[in-house]
Amino acid sequence: MAAIMGAGITVNSDRKSQNFRAMVQDHGGEWEALPENAFKESGTGVKTVMVTIPC
Repeated sequence: MAAIMGAGITVNSDRKSQNFRAMVQDHGGEWEALPENAFKESGTGVKTVMVTIPC
């Protein structure tokens, strides 16, 4: 499974973010930062990551 998400999920200290990171790691997943301005053409400069979890 793969998803593009806001990069905040990798650094936020709230419980939901912490639980999500733990779940990804527990399932052998990882996240990779995408290039700066990867979605600039769509009108956003938000930092993003690609989260992958093997099935």
